[in-house]
Amino acid sequence: MTPLTRGSSNDPFDPEYDSTSEMYPKERHHKINAEQHRRHHKINTEQHRRHHKGITAFVSSNPITPLIQVQDITRSTQNNIEDITSSTQNNIEDIRRSTQNNIEDITRSTQNSIADITGPTQNKHSTRQPLDRD
Repeated sequence: MTPLTRGSSNDPFDPEYDSTSEMYPKERHHKINAEQHRRHHKINTEQHRRHHKGITAFVSSNPITPLIQVQDITRSTQNNIEDITSSTQNNIEDIRRSTQNNIEDITRSTQNSIADITGPTQNKHSTRQPLDRD
């Protein structure tokens, strides 16, 4: 097996993952799902870092007072609240974008179906042949 070069990983969990290549570059909703996936893992990585940063005082060899522990818990809780708020906002935006794209896809598909049924006499821009009604 040959070693992967930077950006050649196909594993989205791998930090070397090439986020610029898309499996389905012509299909917009696949791109959005890929972006949602990357954003989700980026946020979770940051949450993990903050979590460990917030609890380092608990595992240090220095004696710590309950006040320092409370401050660490407060900071960690505040970071978690910010992470959840940010993640929720990103999810709402992703759903809104995805819904709009789905509406556009359905509209386009419906217009094409109507053009198939009615033929070019009803849709002067259609290049499709009318259905044989005989």
